[in-house]
Amino acid sequence: NGGMKGTKGSTDEGGVRVPGLMRWSKHIQPGMVIEEIAGGIDLLPTLADMACVEVVSEKPLDGRSLKPLLINETTDWPDRMIFTHQRNAISVRNQQFRLDTKGKLYDMSTDPGQIRDVSDDFPEVQAMLVKAVDEWCTEVFPIQDNLPFSVGYWKSTPLPARDGVPHGGIQRSARAPNCSYFTNWTEVNDSMTWDITVGTSGNYEAIVYYTCPAEDVGATVELSFNGQT
Repeated sequence: NGGMKGTKGSTDEGGVRVPGLMRWSKHIQPGMVIEEIAGGIDLLPTLADMACVEVVSEKPLDGRSLKPLLINETTDWPDRMIFTHQRNAISVRNQQFRLDTKGKLYDMSTDPGQIRDVSDDFPEVQAMLVKAVDEWCTEVFPIQDNLPFSVGYWKSTPLPARDGVPHGGIQRSARAPNCSYFTNWTEVNDSMTWDITVGTSGNYEAIVYYTCPAEDVGATVELSFNGQT
């Protein structure tokens, strides 16, 4: 992993750092490398700035436009903090340091592998980042992640097994929901549910994709919504 600590799913450098490639003919110099930290939160303000489009938002954006860096408009780039949250793990990174989810501080300019905890060497930096994480958590949490899936906005709305909930003896084919399908459906009372909200009234057609043994082809599958089947 390039000598970086952590893998996919972690909040360490090896779990969150990815290359970002951008091309803008006659504006961005080919082969340019930008050392300043950035994140996906910067895409919206950057692209809007490039297109000269005003971003209208009721709430302030966490990201900032990278256009000045991309076209060499500025050498005065204020330091920033980028927060990463995955389940119960939280990490924050500024240009020089990373505070990991255990409160350990690493100097990323000299230790990209996060080997040596430098909290004792930079106690003020460690305290500042710990405080920043606490303030960020207070502002962001709790995260409401149980919103229903909206049906009726687009022409069709897929409801994959990834987003469903199995009941009874039904199981997922893999531990990761996004890479799984439902299996072991052997009992009539077993079921799978999706929490949805219907945005537009009307008649809907439901299409179910499934596989089964040849002898079960043509079996009846019951669909229900709000008590109607």
